[in-house]
Amino acid sequence: MAYIPPAKRNKLVVGVLVILLLIFYVSRSSPVPAGLATPEFSWRSEFYCKRTPPTGDEGEHSKGMKLLGVTLLIRHGDRSAIHSIPGTTAVPEYNCSNLPTWDPRIRSYSENDGKPLPDRQPPFEVTKPSDPGHCLPGQLSHHGFQQLSQIGSFLHSRYSPHIATTGSNIYCRSTDYARTLNSAASFLSEFSKAQTSADSNDQLKIHVFEKESDETMHGVGVRGQSAGSNQPNRPSSGEQVIMGGCNAAVTLSESQRKVYRKPGHLAQDLAVLFGTRAAEKSTTDLADAIHAGACHEHSLPCGDGGCLSATTAAALLKAADQFYCDRFAGSNGGLRAAKLAMYPFMKSVSTGLQSIAEGTSKTPFRVYFGHDTVIAPILSSLGAFDCRWPPYASRIAIELWSDESTPDSHLVRILYNGKHISRNIEGCTNNGCKLQRFRRIVEGLYSPHESHAAACAVSQETG
Repeated sequence: MAYIPPAKRNKLVVGVLVILLLIFYVSRSSPVPAGLATPEFSWRSEFYCKRTPPTGDEGEHSKGMKLLGVTLLIRHGDRSAIHSIPGTTAVPEYNCSNLPTWDPRIRSYSENDGKPLPDRQPPFEVTKPSDPGHCLPGQLSHHGFQQLSQIGSFLHSRYSPHIATTGSNIYCRSTDYARTLNSAASFLSEFSKAQTSADSNDQLKIHVFEKESDETMHGVGVRGQSAGSNQPNRPSSGEQVIMGGCNAAVTLSESQRKVYRKPGHLAQDLAVLFGTRAAEKSTTDLADAIHAGACHEHSLPCGDGGCLSATTAAALLKAADQFYCDRFAGSNGGLRAAKLAMYPFMKSVSTGLQSIAEGTSKTPFRVYFGHDTVIAPILSSLGAFDCRWPPYASRIAIELWSDESTPDSHLVRILYNGKHISRNIEGCTNNGCKLQRFRRIVEGLYSPHESHAAACAVSQETG
């Protein structure tokens, strides 16, 4: 090793210390470009944002199997943030301009009386009146439109060889939010492509419950209220938890919520950077601001105490995943609440598959557009939740197949974001679940009670 004179060595040490101090100062006072600082933050953001085109195994099965019908449950695409972090020095802007050319075949109709809904016709360009082109909170972005168009095109390629994807073969329903209605319209325009002049007259209907509390996608105990919908007189925000038609689901969900604790070091870091209001805000509200910003390549937010580091941001996103896991699969009431809340919707899915198997349904495709709070509890109720916050444009495909050699033999195959998950469901195999087994799983969601009504009447029960 070469000899370094003491004077020169001291200068080198001082120089290194100065560089380290500069790095520390910059990390505390300058915005960090989202996704660039740590591998964990990068992969968590990439997973949630879903920037890559869709792939998957939908529409594939062994030789001799015939596809009879499909139920699709799809989360809306990329959107502007719903929540912001109190105490930030700058509020990020999201661009809602350059919406796609619209498919004139698409119209919204009331699920209650079947009449057209003039105030719910896409596309909804919900922007700030004082600043056209910039999104109000929770609105579908240009990339969000692209995500659903790509999924529609991809699933058209997978399913149209089996069943015609014409309007008469599709029942589509959306929650009453601009972001889900726009997602549904983007999907339908590609899933049911107009290939002939006759197809161009093929009407594509999106059904909407005018009273949001009637929508069982939200669950019957823990239910979303239609804040942030396409209604111009309503504020733009997230789904709100309100009392629904299953008291036990509400009680169980609240029991689970009460035991959650935000990691102490996160609360401390947030208080230093942004103040006590930020430290007291819910984990998922904070993570929503981080996720949405990262998907739009915003710098991580800064406050009077400095800028959020990618390490702390990654820890916050990890904590949000844990919150979702506990909320819908937790042992202190979360899993039970999810099962009871989603039973009515899953019952309708099960009944629809049975009708297709019996040949009494003329609608082989049933497509539902909702939220992360639909995807997660359905996966959990089936025993297939991976305990990660469902990304934008997540999809569940529930396919009904029959064996051509024995037509009465029906198999249900379940995929999440293109991956086969039937094997993770109790009593099912790599090939899927027998239809009757799937129906028993759904009826078992209110076990050990004799009925869903009896289970919901139990108001003080956890576990």
